Amino acid sequence: MQLLQIEVSGIQQFIFESNRLREWRGASALLSRMDHQVLDDVIAGTPVEKIRSRGGVAVLRVPSDAPNEVTVE
Repeated sequence: MQLLQIEVSGIQQFIFESNRLREWRGASALLSRMDHQVLDDVIAGTPVEKIRSRGGVAVLRVPSDAPNEVTVE
């Protein structure tokens, strides 16, 4: 078993460069969708297990015998 961490970069930079609440809300909604819907769709049907996914950071459990590359359609 291996653990894999995936992070969305640039979140803090975006927050500090923009002072518009509407932009923050939109970005927050996109991160939430990635955490709860997109990631689940990507790993569905694979042996990968989501351990944690919040705030643009996901931790996945990947079996040691899993292929090195995954094709997502």
